[in-house]
Amino acid sequence: MTGRNADIRVLLEEIRKRLRDIPFRQFYVRLADGRKITVPHPDFVWMPAPGVLHVWVEEEKASEHINPLLIIGVESH
Repeated sequence: MTGRNADIRVLLEEIRKRLRDIPFRQFYVRLADGRKITVPHPDFVWMPAPGVLHVWVEEEKASEHINPLLIIGVESH
């Protein structure tokens, strides 16, 4: 796998790694539309299958399905 697909795989693996970190540290998922979604706790993210990402967005009081193609970065708080 090369190009953007490889980048997406790396970003999703980075999210999985951060969700398992002990102690957990809040992080952001940066999207192509300029939004930064805060992940304050591992319970706010659900990754039921490869390439599927759901995040509870506290500010909106709603969950959001995030297309992995729109993820451009993962950042520390």
